[in-house]
Amino acid sequence: MKQIFHEVPLHHPAPNPDSIRPPARFAVAIPLAITLAVLLVTALAPLIAPFGQTEIVGQPFQPPDETHLLGTDAFGRDFVTRIIYGLRNSVGLALAVAVLSLSIGVAASALATALGTWPAAILFLLAQALSTFPAFYWAFFIIAVFPPSGPTLITALTLALAPRVFRLCSTETMPASQRDALAASRSRLPVLRLVTALLRNEGVLLAAMFGIVFNIAFLTEVAMSVFGMGVPFPLASIGGTAVRNMTLLSFGDFIPIYILVLITVFATSVSLLVDWLQRRSGRPLVPSFRSYGPVWDIQR
Repeated sequence: MKQIFHEVPLHHPAPNPDSIRPPARFAVAIPLAITLAVLLVTALAPLIAPFGQTEIVGQPFQPPDETHLLGTDAFGRDFVTRIIYGLRNSVGLALAVAVLSLSIGVAASALATALGTWPAAILFLLAQALSTFPAFYWAFFIIAVFPPSGPTLITALTLALAPRVFRLCSTETMPASQRDALAASRSRLPVLRLVTALLRNEGVLLAAMFGIVFNIAFLTEVAMSVFGMGVPFPLASIGGTAVRNMTLLSFGDFIPIYILVLITVFATSVSLLVDWLQRRSGRPLVPSFRSYGPVWDIQR
């Protein structure tokens, strides 16, 4: 029978160990500070936001004053509040997707290793089929069928990203530690032993993977907000806050542009942290997961 699905590993010349230098710590200080600052704001949003995220506190497009530092939006809601809660909702959704995707992908990889060749081949074929389409397509199709909501969007993005995590964990490089743990395991829970071995031996690479999945989920939610399919209205979304108030540009108010710059700076900071972690692991992913390609491998 002719083989239909064939994934060819990417070959790269082995680097010279003497030419490899550890990444400088100051190179990651600024991205780390920006990322931690955004996460801190999202965690403390109910305490630092001046109003409720759906509360109408003034006239539409009211200019900035002492009460509303950035003015109000098209519905009379405080801009500062909407930005803070928008970050909280969008980042929270991306964190949920990243945790679920990593958990499902790592557990499925350990399960495939424990069950053997044929179940592993079936799981890999299923993961390959699910990861063919970009995460944006999955989210768009599912939300077009089901009512838009936070759980629906989380489910759609997890369905798109978890198979990619599984495929990374199923490459030839990572299951070696799992096979060793399986051979040495005498317990009745070999899958748990495999997951533990994978986390212990591949922790840095999995941390980089977490950042990549988080970034894709965050930016996908921002893109979905353009079509009104992100965080459901009237809850705040950082992308929706910018898109729904583009009218301000006609009056010389650049608040939507500032919000888009904030999104770009935060996503870039996460990407720089991911690159730093990949360099520390010594095994960067090629091609980049951020390219949304269906092929995902570890550089050898």
